Amino acid sequence: MNTELCKIEEKAQRAIEAYAMLPENELVVVGLSGGADSVALTHFLWRLQAVRRFTLQAAHLNHGLRGAAADRDEQFARSFCASRGIPLHVRRVCIADLARAGGCGTEACGRAARYAFFDELTAGGGRIATAHTASDNAETMLMNFARGAGTHGLRGIPPVRGKIVRPFIALSRNEIERYCAYYHLEYVTDETNLERDYVRNQIRLDAVPVFRKINPAFEAAATRAAEQLAQDDAFLTRQMEDAVRTMRQGGGWRLDAVRTLPDPLLSRFLAAETGRAGAGRLTSLHLRLAMQAVRNGGGVSVQGGIQVNAAGNTLFIERRPAQEWAPVPLQRPVTTLPDGRVFRMTEVSEAEIENLRKFNNLLFNNLLSYDTITDNMFLRTRQPGDCFSPRARGVTKSLKKLFNEAKFSPLQRARELLLADAAGNIVWMEHFGPSRVAGWSADKKGPYVRVGIDDA
Repeated sequence: MNTELCKIEEKAQRAIEAYAMLPENELVVVGLSGGADSVALTHFLWRLQAVRRFTLQAAHLNHGLRGAAADRDEQFARSFCASRGIPLHVRRVCIADLARAGGCGTEACGRAARYAFFDELTAGGGRIATAHTASDNAETMLMNFARGAGTHGLRGIPPVRGKIVRPFIALSRNEIERYCAYYHLEYVTDETNLERDYVRNQIRLDAVPVFRKINPAFEAAATRAAEQLAQDDAFLTRQMEDAVRTMRQGGGWRLDAVRTLPDPLLSRFLAAETGRAGAGRLTSLHLRLAMQAVRNGGGVSVQGGIQVNAAGNTLFIERRPAQEWAPVPLQRPVTTLPDGRVFRMTEVSEAEIENLRKFNNLLFNNLLSYDTITDNMFLRTRQPGDCFSPRARGVTKSLKKLFNEAKFSPLQRARELLLADAAGNIVWMEHFGPSRVAGWSADKKGPYVRVGIDDA
């Protein structure tokens, strides 16, 4: 083996060691498209598996986008793996149809389909190895820079993300080609890589050569920058997590405390919490508007139907109700609500009541006197002028006061379920229990029913 190839393989080995990519006795599924990068990685892992004692399998997704060329790539992957005894999983999908149905681009849809396939193969445990290189990483950094990304985006492709590992992340495309040449590895070329219809191709074909003229070792320089940015991003994320640990308040966070966060920490906090609520990755515009809502008060909707709302001294981040809905007539024993939740009523025997009395009166908070349940009751959300007299409190208050005391967010207030009679009197509320009239008392005989809600 020549010195140059030794350096290439050692560089890959260092990345594997530095990021603990390939634990012993693990399944490793490598994505094999048939291109030079994936062929080199599959060959490298095939040679390495006996030394590092992992089990190697390959996966090929035929996107159905390039007709005979796609079938050629699939057959190449089959032959490559068969000649080396590598188990291969193949799946065929029509990405064009999936993209039209999902309203997304074919590139994004293809990526999602590949990772869904890989996830299925490693559902019982294991690692997914992809052939991303330092060249891919540099292109990604330039794309994200052009879109105005911050530190998180500018750090490029992480060497490890969850169970996804990238052993070739420090190798340039030129080094991959030299690896293939040394081992006489054939590979297929995707002709669409030369088309400028995709942003990545424009950057690869037009922008990267300019940067290489400025610095022939551009990919290596970009790799060093990515590592430094990743360290900075990780440090700031830890700082944010430590800072917000004591800021929880009810269903949200103390707004006065959140406002003390400097912008680099506040932006990470909002990105993390909106993502956790289901927003995905925020656009730079949405992130800026969310930060303004925190600093100045008010609310903003971001992608995924997530609302960021600064109300009183509480910051709420939660999903908006899908829609407003009209009162629903009560059905016994089960009523299905428009938002997918289910309201249930179950009769409770005298013996159960007596048993509850021996333990804790709080257990009566979801018991309603059967005599107060009529056929003209409705399940609904709040209405203007609503008041309620909770059994446990003995006072009548407006719902606004009750919600303020409980520090409910605006969206939680809008979603709170009520059971009311035809005259509009509330006999039960989701988080407050029955009214004084309808609830259990020691001098009121049964029968009683237990009520509850099953979430959608």
